[in-house]
Amino acid sequence: MNMEKTLRNCIPHIRFFQMSPENYKLFQDKFKNILPIELDEEIMQHFKEYNPLVKPSSNENILPPRSSVYQ
Repeated sequence: MNMEKTLRNCIPHIRFFQMSPENYKLFQDKFKNILPIELDEEIMQHFKEYNPLVKPSSNENILPPRSSVYQ
């Protein structure tokens, strides 16, 4: 239960929309008990509509890519 509480607070900081569908599926299988249903549905819809040639539309849940200090 403590781990679930801790991880629940981390969910908003995970960049699900930048994961590959395969990596998300692994995450989803392991953490389905703490992942909010609405977020899971939105992410799954994103992957169904995913086209790497099209720039993603603005979505309040999609965080911008992290920048690296080692560019």
